[in-house]
Amino acid sequence: MLIKGKETFTKLSRDFAKEVQKRESVTIRPKEELERAKARLTIENYLGTTTFSPMMR
Repeated sequence: MLIKGKETFTKLSRDFAKEVQKRESVTIRPKEELERAKARLTIENYLGTTTFSPMMR
């Protein structure tokens, strides 16, 4: 995908990360003990880079 350019690669990578975040936020692993539902955390740094991460509330 990098052959198509940096912007294309970045967009595809971010779209993939968003999908993973959605999937992980509803997936309960056998060793997880949850009192509440999982949440989704999105962090954007000062350079504009975004990190998508599931987290436990």
